[in-house]
Amino acid sequence: MASEIAEDLDPTGPISDGARLRAQGATVRLRDGLHRLVFDYEAFEQLEEDFVDIETVAARLSESGYASKRLQFIRKVIAAAMLHEKPESMAYPEFQASVRKRLEVGRLSEYLDGLIYALAEAFPAFKIAEAVPKVTGGRSSSRGNASTTSPPSYSDEPIESSGG
Repeated sequence: MASEIAEDLDPTGPISDGARLRAQGATVRLRDGLHRLVFDYEAFEQLEEDFVDIETVAARLSESGYASKRLQFIRKVIAAAMLHEKPESMAYPEFQASVRKRLEVGRLSEYLDGLIYALAEAFPAFKIAEAVPKVTGGRSSSRGNASTTSPPSYSDEPIESSGG
């Protein structure tokens, strides 16, 4: 079963019918290649352990700026969304450290976009913007609505055009 799940979540391969029943997540590039961010039950439970509740995670993902240990927060959320890749023999703190070594600061906005997309996909009725308190008199930090046709790809690989 575990090997089937790992095969289903191969970031470079097609999505199997089994994976299609789960949230597909978003593919992001880390230093060692492409990885899929997926918010499954295990990921959500880890987020609750790390941050108390999912609403807190959603609100913090939508924040702008880099206050209150923002990079550590992003790394922990990425590690939770990559738990499906963690070897059974590896302890979670060791896995988090391995994720940290593979992250690239230049891809931070891609990681945030991927996390927000994967979270919204896992909870379609849950809107990220609802978790963020509204502030009057300022500029909006909304990124706009994402496409609903396919998950974003943050790969450097060229994309084949469907147009003529």
